[in-house]
Amino acid sequence: GLDTFNVSTAAGMVLAASGIKCAKHGNRSASGSVGSADFLEALGCNIQLNGEQVASAVDKCGFGFLFAQMFHPAMKHVAAARKEVGVRTIFNLLGPLTNPAAPELQVIGVGKKDLGLLFAELFKLKGAKRAMIVHSEEGLDEISPAGKTFAWILDGGNITEKEISPADFGVDAHKLEDVQGGSAADRATVFREILASGKKRKGESAAHTAIKDYIIINAAPAIFLAGKAKDFKSAADIARTAIENGETLKVLDKYVVLSKELGPAMSTANGSGTRFLTKGGVHMTRTEASVDCTTEVEKIVDALDEHKGLLMMSTFEYPGRYTRWKTAFVDPPLQFESRDLTGNITALNPRGRVLMEALKDWFDAKGDLFDKVDAVSQDHLRVSVRPSNEKFTEEQRSRQPSIFTLVREIIACLYSDADEHMGLYGAFGYDLTFQFEPCRMRLDRPPTQRDLVLFVPDQVLIVGYEDSSATLYSYEFSYKGKSTVGQARTGSATKFEGSKAPSRRDHEEGEYAKLVTKAKEEFKCGNLFEVVCSQTFYEPC
Repeated sequence: GLDTFNVSTAAGMVLAASGIKCAKHGNRSASGSVGSADFLEALGCNIQLNGEQVASAVDKCGFGFLFAQMFHPAMKHVAAARKEVGVRTIFNLLGPLTNPAAPELQVIGVGKKDLGLLFAELFKLKGAKRAMIVHSEEGLDEISPAGKTFAWILDGGNITEKEISPADFGVDAHKLEDVQGGSAADRATVFREILASGKKRKGESAAHTAIKDYIIINAAPAIFLAGKAKDFKSAADIARTAIENGETLKVLDKYVVLSKELGPAMSTANGSGTRFLTKGGVHMTRTEASVDCTTEVEKIVDALDEHKGLLMMSTFEYPGRYTRWKTAFVDPPLQFESRDLTGNITALNPRGRVLMEALKDWFDAKGDLFDKVDAVSQDHLRVSVRPSNEKFTEEQRSRQPSIFTLVREIIACLYSDADEHMGLYGAFGYDLTFQFEPCRMRLDRPPTQRDLVLFVPDQVLIVGYEDSSATLYSYEFSYKGKSTVGQARTGSATKFEGSKAPSRRDHEEGEYAKLVTKAKEEFKCGNLFEVVCSQTFYEPC
C-alpha cells in the first residue's frame, strides 16, 4: 500500500461528532504498516469488543470499532500469511463486504479502478440505500488529498460515476507524502494534536494541515450521503466544524473510556487498589480509573478559579529531555512554601494531617539537617534548614544546605518504588538562586514573597500523549493508626478576582528608558559586556 494516515478511522469519529453514528470495521495491518486496529490501540482504545459492546459504544458516543478478528475468527489463521506476503490479496476486498453491522450507508475504497463499478453493483444487490465507492488516481482506496479520485455513487438503485478532487470539498490539494508514514504512536499523537488545537483555536500547524484536510474530505461523503448537506463542500464545512469546535475530541476521549469499561480484556477485576509502604512509614493505597480526558480537565480548570491546585501541560517533545503530558489536580491535602531557609508545611484539609505527623517524625530523625522542627499547630509545621559555614566550590555549591534539603527530605519520606506519581508539584521562584550564590540586594523583598510553592496531591489526573490515555490516580494514606479513608477530598474556596490595573512600579516614568540608554552608551565604549535591565510592576492577584 501507499502507507497513508488512517483516515477512514479518524473520519469515523468526525462523523460521530457530526451526528452520524459510525460502526468502523477494520483489522490490524497486513499489507500496510499501520492498520485501523493498530491506530486505535495507539490512541488508548480497547479493540477487543464483542457485538453487544460495540453496539453499546455506538449508542453512547456515536462510534464503535468492529475488530475483524473478533467477528471473523477464521481470519486469524491467515493473518501471518497476509503479513508475510505484504501485498493486497482477496482478503482486502472482503473487509468492506463483511461489516457485521450491515450499515445502510457506506463509503468504501477499492485498490483498483476496475473494482469500483463492481462493488457499487454488489452493494446494490445487498440492499444498501446509499453508498459511495472510491479509488484515487495514485492507487489509494480513499479520496486523495493530492489530485483526482474516481467515485461511484449508489443512490436509490441508480449508480453514477464521477471524478472528484480536493477543490470539490473547498480545500487545497496537498502532496501525498504529507499524509504518508509514521508509526501508530506517531499517528495517534498527530491526530490528538489536530483535534486539540482545533478546540483551542490556536491555529493549525503546517505539518498537520494536510492530514486535517485529508480527514475532512474523507468524512464529507458520508455526511452528504446521510442527507445532512446539499453538496460535498457543505459536507466538508460540517466536518471541519466538528473538528474545530472540539466535538471530535470529545468523541475520541469518550470512546477511549467506554472501550476500556466495556472490554473484558482491559477491565479491572480487583477494585482494592495497589498497596505500598513509603520510606517514611506511610501506608498508601492507590486506585486507578480511566476517565474522559476532556471532561476531567475542564472540571479541574473550572475548580481552579476558586480552589488550590494546578494544571501543567507540555506540548513539546525531545528524546531524553521533554515528553508530552498533562498533569492536574485540585484541593491537595498539603501545601509547602518557603522563604530563604525556612519552610512551612500546611495541612489544607483533615486528610493532610495524616501526612503531617509522618513528615514531622521524619524530620525529627534528621536532626543534623535542621535547626528547628516546630509543630505550630496540627495543621502547620515550620522547619528551618541548618546553614553551613563551609566553602563550596563551583561544582559542589548545589550540595550546600538550602531549602532543597527540605524538598529532598519530603520526597524521600513519601517515596516508594511502587509508585511514580506521588510527590511534590508546583512552582519555583527565581530568588532561589540566591541560596547558592549570595548577592547584595538593591531592592527590599516584599514580606509575602515566597521562594517556592509546592503541593502534595491525593488525587492526580495524568494524561499521556503517547497512548492518549487519561487516568485518575487516587490515594488513601494511613500512619500510626490514623487514616484518610472516608474523609472527603475538600479544600477552602477563594472567590476569583480578575486582573486589576497596576497600582505601583519600582521605577519612575521614563527612568527605565534612561537606564537602557545609559547601558547602550556603556556597551559602545566597552565598559559593559552583558547587562540585564529590569522593571517590576506590582498588581493584586
